[in-house]
Amino acid sequence: MNAFEKMLACAGTWEGINRVKTAAAEPSDESTSRVIVTPVLRDTFIHFDHTWSWKGEPQIGAMLIGYSPNSGAASIHWIDTWHNGRRVMPLVGAFNEDGILVANGSFPVKDGPDWGWRIEIEVNDGGLRIEMFCLDPGGKRDGGVLGNFRRV
Repeated sequence: MNAFEKMLACAGTWEGINRVKTAAAEPSDESTSRVIVTPVLRDTFIHFDHTWSWKGEPQIGAMLIGYSPNSGAASIHWIDTWHNGRRVMPLVGAFNEDGILVANGSFPVKDGPDWGWRIEIEVNDGGLRIEMFCLDPGGKRDGGVLGNFRRV
């Protein structure tokens, strides 16, 4: 079973804790969180629906994940109510040797260069880990989101 197939096998509902850090030096804002994983289009894509809150305000996000078994390339189209506004953030990447999906994208910053965004999704020993973080224009990590989930 390849890493994408392991992710397909995660179909169902997952609950856990979501931690948001708006900057590396800031404390985390924690909330309960839920992820619903749904294989779509005859198991050729995976859809993640994610709910959490930030400072008590409910948030919603979704990811559509694709994978090409021929090239090994993976893609994520990510939308959410907290970060992306009305735009889709496309990310590209691959599953690494540990089976973790690692994908990179970017977002515009007013009056400055674009910043990077990385999403890492790991299926591990009955759990699901989703980590997302900012990369400043120099490539340094600065703030992000970490969610650890267990199947409901």
